[in-house]
Amino acid sequence: MCCESQKHQRGYKPLKSALSSECGCNYGRSFRNYLTVKEKQEFLEEYKSQLKEELKAVDEHLQDLKG
Repeated sequence: MCCESQKHQRGYKPLKSALSSECGCNYGRSFRNYLTVKEKQEFLEEYKSQLKEELKAVDEHLQDLKG
């Protein structure tokens, strides 16, 4: 279990804590402080994908509001 804040439920996970716990909060923190280059790249690719999906949802919402 983690802090379960709204930000974490949406899938947000800070890069520094990408491997530290389920959501990125300090609960259940791992001993690791650094990511390998490959881990950073994988995390950033996933984050980029999440941002694209978020942007798509925002665009859809704006279209709905415009009617």
